[in-house]
Amino acid sequence: MERTPVIGLLVSALLEDEWNKGGDTRPAAESSIARIVERLSKLGRVVRTKLVENIADAGIACDAFIDQHVDVVLVMQLSYAQGVIALRALRGITVPLIVWNTQFMGSIPHDAAWETLLVNSGVTGVTEITSALVRTGRKFTFINGAFDSPEPWVKLASLVAAASVKRQMDGARIGMIGHPYQWMSDLMVDPLEVMDRFGIVLEYIEDGELIAAVEKQHGSREAASYLDSLKTKVQVRGMDADALRRSAEYALAVAGIVERRGISALSFYEQGMLLHPSVGLTGALAMCELFSRGVPCTSEADLLTLVLMLAMKYLAGESTFLEHYGMDFNRNSLLMAHDSFGNWELADKTAGVILEPTIFYHGKAGAGAAARFRYRPGEATLGSLTVGPPGMAERFRLIVSEGESLPFEARPIPAPQMEFLPDVKDVNAFYTAYCRLGGGHHMAGCYGRQSPALAALAEFWGIDSHVV
Repeated sequence: MERTPVIGLLVSALLEDEWNKGGDTRPAAESSIARIVERLSKLGRVVRTKLVENIADAGIACDAFIDQHVDVVLVMQLSYAQGVIALRALRGITVPLIVWNTQFMGSIPHDAAWETLLVNSGVTGVTEITSALVRTGRKFTFINGAFDSPEPWVKLASLVAAASVKRQMDGARIGMIGHPYQWMSDLMVDPLEVMDRFGIVLEYIEDGELIAAVEKQHGSREAASYLDSLKTKVQVRGMDADALRRSAEYALAVAGIVERRGISALSFYEQGMLLHPSVGLTGALAMCELFSRGVPCTSEADLLTLVLMLAMKYLAGESTFLEHYGMDFNRNSLLMAHDSFGNWELADKTAGVILEPTIFYHGKAGAGAAARFRYRPGEATLGSLTVGPPGMAERFRLIVSEGESLPFEARPIPAPQMEFLPDVKDVNAFYTAYCRLGGGHHMAGCYGRQSPALAALAEFWGIDSHVV
């Protein structure tokens, strides 16, 4: 179910104190706040208190933001208020901060009365707030633009969406079975760094737990029922009956572990199970099944790509796992695929999904079930999360490319496939930029144009980001 972002709204103005007497503008100020809340409510649930005019008001606002577990705080001013007031309202707030310098009038008329000017002069105090944030080392994102201009709202929508994703990532439990594929250099990362930077919790699932779960499913009615249901959704071609049955048992075993542990995404070294007699075949069907249950999955225990896939899933509703498979220099497109599995919820329904014996990984029990399908056409976003060069302060790097998943005829191999046309429309330029930036051989993918929100998420994570 799609999650509604929670937005903390901090609007300050010094309408009156012992020297300033602007209390007669209060109705105009409250009307302005009502306009902000009405428009902002289209982006999420708004948590607001009364107009923040002093330190006491600021403390109340701060407590409300913490109690309501906001994803982001939007700081705005109608007219001047001392910078310390805003800082007090943000004390203890660790979620992303957005400061929007705006006014309701695109320009202020020459004959504007004091009452009009007072609720359209937030810039006077915003500069003091940003100065204080810089001096105290608080990170923030800045927006500048008239209230009714579309550009600030487009940017704000991406920022709010990214903040919601960051909140969902914080504490998300990612499982890992096995270890990264031997000698794959772009999979070599420090799990502690990954947990610290991206907020996830990494849970190691021992091989013995998986083996026991698979053995428990051998000959089970649950697996037989699952297989009957599966045959109504996909085409089965050339599969040995025993290998198909064992693939179904394997799928339910993995899904059961994920459900029991409350795992949000799984990084799986399936090759480690190929020689074990109780398992002995590919886990491709298991990983496809996880996608059906809303759990992104990577093979080869690729942790960084999984982090990005989980973020994309929260952002776009679904994500998938891809790999660079080839190039079409004539069409300036990229062939993206991965051995035997992917998110078949994103398959082109006109062609459907085929389950057939894998040609990639054979184990003790033979050739398990592999998925063949083509991804549906449409606007898409691909990305790589990787480690940056030595000395880069941000440490991690996000590389994103927007473009189009093209209609095409899938190759006759048991693998999910996408033909991707990047916006740059030049395969040479794309790979030159991608490789120079250090992109990995795996990629995360989702539908829609998600680069603005992903760039905002990278900013909130404090990592380097590029659009190719």
